[in-house]
Amino acid sequence: SIMPTNTIESVIKQMQTHGAKGFIVFAPNNQSGRTMAGAAQSIADIYNLRNVGVFMYDERNTDSIKAAAMAGTMYSARSAASTRAKEILSSILNHEELSASERSSIIRQLEKINRTDTLGDLPYDSVLFLGGTNDTKSLASFLRYYGLGARDATFYGTPIWQEGDIKSDITMTGAEFANLPDMANDFSMIYNTATGADAPRMAALGYDAAILAMGALYSSNDIAAYLLSPAGYVGTNGLFRLRPNGTNERALNIMRLNGDGTTTIIQNAPTNFMTPVYMTNLSYISPADEMSLNTNGVNPMNYINIPERLRGKYRAKTYGANTVYKTDTSSNFPSMTLERPDDFSITATDYQPVPLETVGRTYIDSVEISE
Repeated sequence: SIMPTNTIESVIKQMQTHGAKGFIVFAPNNQSGRTMAGAAQSIADIYNLRNVGVFMYDERNTDSIKAAAMAGTMYSARSAASTRAKEILSSILNHEELSASERSSIIRQLEKINRTDTLGDLPYDSVLFLGGTNDTKSLASFLRYYGLGARDATFYGTPIWQEGDIKSDITMTGAEFANLPDMANDFSMIYNTATGADAPRMAALGYDAAILAMGALYSSNDIAAYLLSPAGYVGTNGLFRLRPNGTNERALNIMRLNGDGTTTIIQNAPTNFMTPVYMTNLSYISPADEMSLNTNGVNPMNYINIPERLRGKYRAKTYGANTVYKTDTSSNFPSMTLERPDDFSITATDYQPVPLETVGRTYIDSVEISE
């Protein structure tokens, strides 16, 4: 199947390409969600990208999802900062002697702040969703409601987004996710002819596994050498290779949701392993705990412009400050090693992936498996 680390690394690499300054994670409060969030933290360290918050929620629980979105947007702190800024500007407007230009400036600022319930910047510009599509849509709606607009952050997700109606959700327009390349047309057509149904992704994965096993048995090479070819193979789901530690690497597309039920490929999956596709090769992932936002908070005085002579009179506290950094867990993970003997030279021809055997109906509907 697809390794969670491959999926998460693909989107974190995409964040880095976009010049992201930091990201937060929303994950289901279960073993899978915590493990995926732990992978995100470790991979972010490798790419020198800041993971500034991890928020867990109970699946299909609207109250839990709402609370996670509220915490992730610092809504309480940013709302309090907005209220205090309005109080200061209103008080200056009503009780201070102002020049015409000063009065005009205060009025403009007050009108602008009154258009929203929140004030202040967030310490991230990217959001990684690790849950199902329905929960993700709910989270996205609550994030918008709590003041995280489309201009504030880019949304990222996993191959789960390829299924369901999230592709038609206008709130998710512009969101990006990693996904397998389209299934090979010849496999899809023959599967449909043989079964009368569309080929599920699992059937294509199973087909590749069976063909790869057959190739290993018939190969003149050692079975392990055949299966662990560093050049990899091209199957019904695109480029992949098996690793000695039991994991695999699959080349993934980066897709964008258009909000109208369609997606656009914005970065094609690599076609060979000449350049390492992934930097992570973790044999163990430490599950993540929920992590509050790492932020200096919001001080309203940093977001309003008042006459200098009044700054000593009007003051405000900082709301939502939390500068507790996550514990360094790097010792839990093996360091990355380059698997290349000193006397081994690599050429382009060495890393040309091998296409698996052409799809044939014989392998789909005429082989009986007996118990």
